[in-house]
Amino acid sequence: MKQNDNKVNKSLERYNEFIIENGISSDLSKLWESYKNDFSPNFNEKQGNLRSYNTNKIIKDSKILLILNIYFYSNRIKYIFGVLLQYLQRIIFKLLLLPKKFENKYSFYNLSLIYKPLIRDVNFLKFYKKMFNILEWNLSYNTFKNCYYYYKFSNSNNNFQYKSVIEIGSGLAQFAMFNLINSENLIYICVDIEEMIPSAYLSIIDNYPNNDVDLFLPHEVNEFNLSNSKKKVLFLTPKQYYQLENLINFKIDLLVNIESFAEMKISVVNDYLNKSKDFLNTDSMIFSCNRLSRLIDRTDRIQPDITKYTLFSDYNLINYNVILYEIDQLRSHIQGAEIQENIIYLGRLKNN
Repeated sequence: MKQNDNKVNKSLERYNEFIIENGISSDLSKLWESYKNDFSPNFNEKQGNLRSYNTNKIIKDSKILLILNIYFYSNRIKYIFGVLLQYLQRIIFKLLLLPKKFENKYSFYNLSLIYKPLIRDVNFLKFYKKMFNILEWNLSYNTFKNCYYYYKFSNSNNNFQYKSVIEIGSGLAQFAMFNLINSENLIYICVDIEEMIPSAYLSIIDNYPNNDVDLFLPHEVNEFNLSNSKKKVLFLTPKQYYQLENLINFKIDLLVNIESFAEMKISVVNDYLNKSKDFLNTDSMIFSCNRLSRLIDRTDRIQPDITKYTLFSDYNLINYNVILYEIDQLRSHIQGAEIQENIIYLGRLKNN
């Protein structure tokens, strides 16, 4: 989407001043204490290394499919050729004139593990090709993964009509962009830690193809409320989330969390869920994709304590009727991740 660079830079400068004045979130898990700087703008001109969350608009799909096949067949013969195979891969990648550290940006290796199994679903194959064509994206692991989760949500929500979404831990807003591109009217609120927000803001500017969305940073809540835009995105800090009913004058139809509740302390997860009751509509939904269990404090790996794990079974979802509850098939194709399953959950708020 087109944005004036000076306006963007000034908005980010004011955002930094806002964060200095209001402070940053402190109740992070040890896991996110170690992750958060990966999204800091200090790593290069715009963004940090982003932990392979990047949206790929550089490497064309024809090259990517070749890369995926190289990884696919390499996995089958790596125990025979070992180090020799790694050198051969590097030579081929150089001949393809790929940008430096492309794997760190787009995680094609993980994509190679899930691509073929998932496109066996012909309906998903058609869906992802349509979505990537509309968004003008090329393949990358994180965008493909978010497309799959959006596909699961869309096929399971019984044509649920929603006009407002709040996503906790929205990352680089890729799930948000799938929603925005498929909606004529949508308010989307992205809640994330302070270090992530500038990268997510820039992610939409750089990767959303249309100019029909207005963006607002945490210090621009008043401007957001005054905006008559049919589609708009508001970024909020965790502190602001707990003041949400005082910041907006409407109720939320859909609550989303993808793979970030599992990285929080269970007390924080349930604080988020309990607080949501104050601003959700009476017939709202929740869509979640998170680990069955995840160790969030790795200081003692030899004798980990059960209290250092976040368990999906401990999420306070008692107020929801279950619509979808299943193991995430995507992770089952990633070596090592098949024993760290996600639960895909869709629930509808009970009418008391």
